[in-house]
Amino acid sequence: MLKLDELKGDVLLIAKDEPAFSYKWEKGHRDIRPELQVLPYSFIDDYKKDYNLQFEIGTRLVPGCMLVKHPYLDNTYIDINNFEEKMYEYKFNQIKLIAKKLGAKKVSTQIEITDCMTRNFDAEVEASCKWVEADSVYKKDMKDKLEKKFVSTDTTTGEMTPETYREAKEIAEKSGLSNDNDIIDLLEFRKPGSPIQNNTKHIGIELSKESNTSKEIAFSLKAMKILFSINAEIKETICKKNNVSLSVDIDF
Repeated sequence: MLKLDELKGDVLLIAKDEPAFSYKWEKGHRDIRPELQVLPYSFIDDYKKDYNLQFEIGTRLVPGCMLVKHPYLDNTYIDINNFEEKMYEYKFNQIKLIAKKLGAKKVSTQIEITDCMTRNFDAEVEASCKWVEADSVYKKDMKDKLEKKFVSTDTTTGEMTPETYREAKEIAEKSGLSNDNDIIDLLEFRKPGSPIQNNTKHIGIELSKESNTSKEIAFSLKAMKILFSINAEIKETICKKNNVSLSVDIDF
């Protein structure tokens, strides 16, 4: 009986068994990023059992689907078509929760989009695979969509204790935000006993880093696009890159 490979990919491609087992002997396989792991479809139930995998509700595990490992939740994989929005939502919620734990009375958020880029998965000429600026219609649609979801103003009672401060630090650690300079500064700013007396704080957090990285990993499958079937929706997803930040104003 064939032994399962260790599950270690940041991006998973579920493929039909024959190409999943044989692709490493094909020309071009070394161009696939090492963070992309190909799993044979017939082994999926074994992987789910052995690794206690969790998937978002409604995910159909069929040959051709691609999943991205949630960087901050154990054993959790998300359909690559939904990963970008899920990561934005995750960071948005964690940042607001940190601010609340730190005693924020008011949290106002704005979305900033610095770049919207596209490229061509099916292009035969390498130069045609480079990022180019997206058209204005796509940019506007993206801006409108994100603003509807992530522009908000919340008010709370604004209380902080040593316990809630500790909880804020734990949330930052678990959500990957503890290495962000603005979050480090925010935690220091609100540290109990801090001599800093300002009542307002502005921070900016990049939302798109993880999703853009996953798209780069997935795009490397272009080297073997003939062997592996990639549907039009996935191609559209991995061929768009948005550089998005969350601007946050906090009143204490």
